[in-house]
Amino acid sequence: MIRKVAILLMAGIVWCLHANAQYYETGREQPSINWMSIKSAHFQVLVPEAYLGKGKKVAVLLENYYTKANEGLKPPRKKHVVVVHPYSSLSNGYVAWAPSRVELYPLPSQGMYSQEWLSQLTLHEFRHLVQIENMEQGFTKILSVLLGQQATAAVLGLFIPPWFLEGDAVWTETYYSKSGRGRMPDFSAGFKALVVEKGVPSMNKAMFGSFRHYIPDHYELGYHWVTFVREKYGEDTWESVLRYVARNPWYPWPFARALKKYTGKPKRLLYKECMMTLDSIQRQTDIAIDSLPATAITGEHRGFVSYSSALVLNDSMIVAMKSSLDRYHSVVSIENGKEKKLFSLGSNSSRLFASDNGVIVWSEYAWDPVYENRSYSEVWKYDVKTGKKKRISKKTLWYSPDISATGDRIIVSAMSADGGNSIQVFRTDAPDSVVTFSIPDTLVALSPVYEYADTSALFIVISPQGRSIYRLRLMTGEISEILGPVFYTADQLSTLKEGFLYMSDENGKSDICFYNYRDNQSFRITDSQFSASDPVICPGGKSFLYSDYHSDGYRLCILPLDTTLQNVTTLHSTKIQHYFMPEVNIIPIDTAIELSVRKYHKSLNLFRLHSWGPVSTDVESQRVNPGFTLLSQNSLSTMFADAGYEYDIKTGVQKYTAGIKFRGWDPDVSLRANYSLEDEQFFDADSLKRVFTRQISDARASLSLPWYFRKSYWITMLQSSASIVASQTEINEVHPEETLTGNVNLGGAGISFSNYTRSSQRDLSPKFGQMLLMQYRTTLLGDRNAGDAMVTRGALLFPGIFRNNSLFISASYEGKRPQEYILSNSLDYPAGIIPRNYENYTAFSARYSAPLLYPDISMGSLLYLKRIKASLFCEYGNAKISGKYEQFSSVGSDVTADVHILRFLFPFNVGIRTVYIPRSGEIYTQFLFFMGITY
Repeated sequence: MIRKVAILLMAGIVWCLHANAQYYETGREQPSINWMSIKSAHFQVLVPEAYLGKGKKVAVLLENYYTKANEGLKPPRKKHVVVVHPYSSLSNGYVAWAPSRVELYPLPSQGMYSQEWLSQLTLHEFRHLVQIENMEQGFTKILSVLLGQQATAAVLGLFIPPWFLEGDAVWTETYYSKSGRGRMPDFSAGFKALVVEKGVPSMNKAMFGSFRHYIPDHYELGYHWVTFVREKYGEDTWESVLRYVARNPWYPWPFARALKKYTGKPKRLLYKECMMTLDSIQRQTDIAIDSLPATAITGEHRGFVSYSSALVLNDSMIVAMKSSLDRYHSVVSIENGKEKKLFSLGSNSSRLFASDNGVIVWSEYAWDPVYENRSYSEVWKYDVKTGKKKRISKKTLWYSPDISATGDRIIVSAMSADGGNSIQVFRTDAPDSVVTFSIPDTLVALSPVYEYADTSALFIVISPQGRSIYRLRLMTGEISEILGPVFYTADQLSTLKEGFLYMSDENGKSDICFYNYRDNQSFRITDSQFSASDPVICPGGKSFLYSDYHSDGYRLCILPLDTTLQNVTTLHSTKIQHYFMPEVNIIPIDTAIELSVRKYHKSLNLFRLHSWGPVSTDVESQRVNPGFTLLSQNSLSTMFADAGYEYDIKTGVQKYTAGIKFRGWDPDVSLRANYSLEDEQFFDADSLKRVFTRQISDARASLSLPWYFRKSYWITMLQSSASIVASQTEINEVHPEETLTGNVNLGGAGISFSNYTRSSQRDLSPKFGQMLLMQYRTTLLGDRNAGDAMVTRGALLFPGIFRNNSLFISASYEGKRPQEYILSNSLDYPAGIIPRNYENYTAFSARYSAPLLYPDISMGSLLYLKRIKASLFCEYGNAKISGKYEQFSSVGSDVTADVHILRFLFPFNVGIRTVYIPRSGEIYTQFLFFMGITY
């Protein structure tokens, strides 16, 4: 038992050292928000006062799921905190542990499923709570007594793969609803296309991804795998697997061991059977396909290249979004077979739409520079004729803009932080001239598009009854339902006089349909192999453009509309069955849930002890020693605190430490105090060994104000900081005369700036970037004077000669004015040079980095090699040491690989560094080993 505890204790420590010092935080809200607490029998929901109504709905939904949404797993037992962030434009949710809490971002997505977003969101995140609580049993429970919540987080993170966690949650959101990703054929198209066209990828490649090929994410992998095991081996299989891992985490690969124990088959065989089942389903589907002769606009490419949201601006020019593994997504034009990049996109949240005069509009996410949990969706435009890109709206929650044919008006779906939703129209040249069309509270209006002649608009509606397509009369504000409600997808509208095109997955895969106003009927007009989407009608209405999916991305295709409509009857008959779709088990919602609503006092809830341990862990130095540690993080993630005792085995130093970081104001405030006892030896005048004890007390206070500006293609950070450090050294016994005692007080201030472009998956670093750092340190009033020091450092990033290569150059200078003693160095010496304390120092460096290979080689469960890369560097330094100048230089190379070892979730960067020292002619090598992919 002691050996098992030791093994898991060290595993937990490794996990904690990899984690952020504050564990997991999603960001902070504005300090001015008044928070409310909604308590039910099993949850405490923290919500801004303006969102109180929807916050109550969250509590009601969670209470209903508490006893009814635990299929295949044991129900939760604890009471949990749920924090709602309605000021974010993103639609998402997280379950974090240490401390345990649920974080919800409740504004609905424009691409949401055919069900209310809050129901889907709470159902999915509740399942994660169930999963984690099922880990708190047996040996993991014992560990949680020793380490607190970090023990459960460690076992979960080390041994439960993310594909299972997300796949099981997707299965849950599908099983308990008429919607969910499991009922959306597009969700399964990625792996279906992959196994049919390229064969089954290795299990390691499917789990950990690839730089060589596009691999669907772990949500899709997990859903298929989880569902396959449930269908073939019983719904209790996964509960048995979690129970085994929780009780036996010391075994090598306990998750795979448990799968084999309860299914009788090894993990890789189960994976292959699952993929082959997908392959079989797709090949049966292919037999029934009766594709019409579409013309491909974009041909074959080497590797993954995907085109979506295409527009036909005139008879010769097409504009589309383009994405690939080696280039960040952009908008390109295709004219007479030639492709040209127009501009790079930011984090876009919508399709492209264009007016007749070539003005393109779309929406992009934007973040508040200070408060990470406050973000927006802003409207942008690009004029093809002038080549100018401009942001139209600022700090709005405007989604899915469409521009009128004349280009003078824009229509959007507008959200508000209180949960409200409307359709809004404004003039392109005057965003403040807003006309609002209210939508009933029971409906969510999404993705509006202008109809023919711009006198009306169509939009998607999500209601408790499912998804519908509505018409809005812009002159009168009258709304009426045209199609629906249905629980399959009907989206991506494109209009013409006789009707509209839309994407539908009613028949079991995504295809393009046409709704005819004359007959009030829909007809499927494509029969894609995997998925067809993003229909757009060409000028004149005689043909339409759409995106056709394959394993190497979406290809643009064009079909004649009038000829196609003559053949629709042959396309409407086949209904594809989906093996991976569970039955529907709707949970009736009881609204008569007793709730207690009170004001939440932030000042009274600053501390929440979540983890502890019989060791001292220093995250920054990655040091572990005997002692103890206490960790606290409050529910709003505004106060982080720790306290502990450490005994250093090597030096015998005893250290007591305590600190807090408060993020509830502007700026951030950090306080830390340390007290240590150090025993030292010396020989007195009589050559006798003497021992004395040095008592060191120090305290640090610092302020920092980070600003993050994420505008379109560029990300900018500006951070200013100031700190004071007071240190007192006392020696009450006999000691050497030269021993320093008394107090030393240091003050410092700094400012850092960085500006860089967004990166593609294969990029080794951003394509362009600039960085600047300036710091000043000085001695304040005290017994000892160390003088002062000033540091300046600048760096530039450039693209290399070939794609995904990068060049990094930097220049640094530190000047010191020492007094009684000298401040420590802030800059690094060139590689291979033994550092010494300098008085001033000038440094230059350059590094060229390039990817070499994407092998995707698996060695069973031991290793998965994803990428091999190399860099060449040269470094130069000129230092003043004891009044004399010395020059240092080195050149070298790093050859490293991004690998997953022992199927550990996080990748490792391993390799060899070779350094040549021109001054001495010495050559030496160094083994490199880092956790995480580094550049």
